[in-house]
Amino acid sequence: MNISATLTVIAEKYQNNRIVLAGDFNIDLSGNSKEKAELINIGNMFALKHLIQVATRIGTTSTCIDNIFTDYDGNIMVNTVETHISDHLAQIARIKLLTSMKPRTEKRLELIRIINKDRISLFKSMLSEVQWERVLHHSNAQDRFSAFHDILVNTQTHKIDFLPSMTSS
Repeated sequence: MNISATLTVIAEKYQNNRIVLAGDFNIDLSGNSKEKAELINIGNMFALKHLIQVATRIGTTSTCIDNIFTDYDGNIMVNTVETHISDHLAQIARIKLLTSMKPRTEKRLELIRIINKDRISLFKSMLSEVQWERVLHHSNAQDRFSAFHDILVNTQTHKIDFLPSMTSS
């Protein structure tokens, strides 16, 4: 399961809870790369920001591959600590929880369809492979429309990619 799918499951299961996701992501967040941009974009879809801005793996090169992502916007202090048991530094997050926290804005998970030239071409290709006789063999307009609608919805729902997105209500 990839991180986007994992976050989708977490967001659906724990809709009214804060998320803190920590670990070794094996993507250097201190540099500029396609992988970094993708990870940050996925985090943004779930309103998650990364907290560690310094190198967390020290060796012949220094990289920021360990991090903490959260949607908590309160008082969080983070730092790294040398444990001397790994070439990775430990990350520590101190979260000050307020006893009178304002209610969290309700978030909903929505799926957003990716629409671009490649996806449109794929959709057209899939529609060209449909056995349209299934529509034409019906004798009345309502049944024909229902058959057409079922084919269209099935094709676009099951064959075209979606991206998860968190929205506030």
